[in-house]
Amino acid sequence: EELSGNSIFPCSYDIAISRAFASLCSFVKGAYPLIGEKGLLIAMKGPAVESEIDELLAAPLLEGPCGQAYIAPKDIQTISYRLPLSDSRRVLVIVRVGK
Repeated sequence: EELSGNSIFPCSYDIAISRAFASLCSFVKGAYPLIGEKGLLIAMKGPAVESEIDELLAAPLLEGPCGQAYIAPKDIQTISYRLPLSDSRRVLVIVRVGK
């Protein structure tokens, strides 16, 4: 979150990971300027992530210092899993960024 506005690190990372701190759309738009070509954005989310994915797809244009990218449904993968002790459902959302 702190690095996204810092011009020292644009397009420097292959992967950015979020641990459920913001909406998916906010995370993707904030982390995009840090991700290099063909990078991954990975968000750890709760079970009701479908509405956040819909929100991201409703505003698919990403802009950053290294160019623009569009997020399409084919760029988003979800992986469901359960936490070991509580058996609570969680979802990893993987967004592939192709600049």
